[in-house]
Amino acid sequence: MKQYCIIGAITKYTPDDIAAFVNSINKVGFTGGKYMIAYDVPSETITYLKESGFEVIEKDKLPTDLNGKHHVWGSEEWGEFSNPIVVYRFKHLHQLLTSECFKYDRVIVADVKDTIFQSDPSVWMEKKQTHPIIIGSESILVKDMKWSSVNYKRSFPRLYHTVKDKLSYCAGVIAGDTSEISKLFIEIFNLSVETNHQIEPPDQAAMNMLIETDSFKTTTQKTTHMDGWVTHLGVSLSDPEQYTKNLQDISPIIKDGKIY
Repeated sequence: MKQYCIIGAITKYTPDDIAAFVNSINKVGFTGGKYMIAYDVPSETITYLKESGFEVIEKDKLPTDLNGKHHVWGSEEWGEFSNPIVVYRFKHLHQLLTSECFKYDRVIVADVKDTIFQSDPSVWMEKKQTHPIIIGSESILVKDMKWSSVNYKRSFPRLYHTVKDKLSYCAGVIAGDTSEISKLFIEIFNLSVETNHQIEPPDQAAMNMLIETDSFKTTTQKTTHMDGWVTHLGVSLSDPEQYTKNLQDISPIIKDGKIY
């Protein structure tokens, strides 16, 4: 049977900032592993996470394998980053996923402050995963959403033409087979640090460029709302007046306190 793990990466957050994420995981009955990479967070956040069943990896502490041996992963990168943590997390996640101490076959990596679980993601993956990597649509073409069109174009002007007429996919929830996710993450990092665009983090733009390449096109499962995997509400529900005319998907609804 596959072993599942949910992973997040946070900086500066208090327990209140991450409570919805943490509580929702525990309420849906997820029984797999739970990891959090913590960059400069208050001590009460570390305590809260550990009490909630998370294994916390702090910037000054290295993971160990079952024999207690230390794996020096990314130690040279901790400290003051020249690029945003939102980019460097992909390198550190890659190092975690490929370390000897990590024993999980499948992972769900999600943004922590604005992700909520309504059901156990491992159940969906057991039934409906068809490719090694799973991502979710933002329900709109890249060129039709101001944020994505500006960010992607600034980040990778020479590659923008490869994605402008395609659906935008969010980097906020990425799941799948550990080995393939680790490959995607290091490529997101490598591509991101090549850009000179620092106004906004280029990680999502990098992911969208990569999934159109031969390396990832055939290994990526691109989901929409009809698949029931994830909905990214920034376009489809938060700002319908601006985006409704350009939506490429069915609109989610709120019923009895849940998103459908």
